Amino acid sequence: MKKIFKCALLVSLFVIFCSDISTAQVSKELQRAHKKWLHRVNKNSKRLDRLYLKQSLLITQDETVFGQMPIMQLVAQKREFYKSLSSSHSIKLFEHSDRKVLDIGNIFMEDENDMIIDTLFYVIAWRRVGDDWFHEVDIIFPADKIATGGGELNRPRSAWIQYANSDQVELLANGLFLPDGMYLNNSELSKGHPAIARRLEFMKNPNFHINLETKELYAVEKKTVIDIGNWITNEFVGYYLIIWKKDENDSWKIFLYFNF
Repeated sequence: MKKIFKCALLVSLFVIFCSDISTAQVSKELQRAHKKWLHRVNKNSKRLDRLYLKQSLLITQDETVFGQMPIMQLVAQKREFYKSLSSSHSIKLFEHSDRKVLDIGNIFMEDENDMIIDTLFYVIAWRRVGDDWFHEVDIIFPADKIATGGGELNRPRSAWIQYANSDQVELLANGLFLPDGMYLNNSELSKGHPAIARRLEFMKNPNFHINLETKELYAVEKKTVIDIGNWITNEFVGYYLIIWKKDENDSWKIFLYFNF
């Protein structure tokens, strides 16, 4: 029995050790990808398209842009903003696999004298294709910390789970998404209630059951919260990212639902 226990312990330690090595390697690769992105947005490089998937999504405080070329056009239009971005610092990585990672951190802005003048909050959904890392989702907001109001999100999140598990995808789309809300999965974007409901038809299955477990909440504005956690079914576990926004009735609704 002692030998079996020792073998099991050694196997567990080996798995943890290999996992740590993998995480460290991914972290180093993403650091290089960050530097490459900053260099190219600073210079307004035409090679920026090599850092975004063709069906990528960029969300800032003022803009929502979908598609590689529209993102490049926005960077060109917002030269003063993008050329002021100097460095970044990753705070947390959520690894779905060695090819799909959610990355949360800060971007620092500098003036002409290389003095830091502002700090921004970012979330990037990275996807590795071949040996290169690409942005699939790029979210940039001011880094001001605001009370998350996490308890307020329990009810709409529970409603999401209830609708999903009771085949009520129309209620899920119409009741929980903003009119211009979006669902992004596998680089396919669906926008608006009818399109989102159609994408969620796969939930109409008696054997389908899903749960959402929150890991982190980031309030980036008084009426905007980024919710990151695990979606869990009978067979699989992955990561989700929800941007919640308050509508005109002060109710929390989904602006973006993204998952790996």
